[in-house]
Amino acid sequence: MAAARKPYDAITLFARPFIRHMDRLREVEHTILDLACQEIWLAAPWRWSLGLAETLTLTASVQDIPFTTPPAGPSDLLYFAYVYLTDGIGPSRVLEVVPSLPADANLKGQPSQVAFVAGSPAKMRLFPCPPSFINTTRLISVYKKTAPVITRTNMHTAGVLVMDDDWFHVYCALVLFYAYKYADDPRAQAQYQEFQLRLAEMRKRERMPEWLSRNMVIEQGQRE
Repeated sequence: MAAARKPYDAITLFARPFIRHMDRLREVEHTILDLACQEIWLAAPWRWSLGLAETLTLTASVQDIPFTTPPAGPSDLLYFAYVYLTDGIGPSRVLEVVPSLPADANLKGQPSQVAFVAGSPAKMRLFPCPPSFINTTRLISVYKKTAPVITRTNMHTAGVLVMDDDWFHVYCALVLFYAYKYADDPRAQAQYQEFQLRLAEMRKRERMPEWLSRNMVIEQGQRE
């Protein structure tokens, strides 16, 4: 699989043939392309929209674990999707990702929750605070990346959508919906229903990342 299609192809090859006066939408073409990109990106934790953050090592009685490369955490971070604890020997433990946690290093126990704390350096805060460990325990985090932004400058650039070309027809269906909306075309509602059907099929056939993330964690834990 590859990502080589140009966003603008969805206008020239799909939307333009259905809208007679597409030239009237020339000033908002990049907006239409960007709205479609953002909506699909956020529709599911697609594997191409996920990244693996720096592996952090836990220290006994230390609740906040700082990032070092880069200190601010992943530069394209939107939110953390899955976070695991592993010692590379036993099974990994999934932590609940929450928006915020209290700073309380006195309350110790097996961590069950984790939160990202922005700053310089950024940190991952565990709760409860981890006690002593028999084996070296690491925190492995899979995060949702920020979506690419489609602009007048890059809408003719191949691969800027990031998602596999196999699903370009789903993107085209949504671009046509937004084109209808901007053109005040009554076919917009039916077109959005068509897009939802294609998106549902995409979710069904795409290798969803819950399984992939767990395997990434196991493989990385074994390597380190």
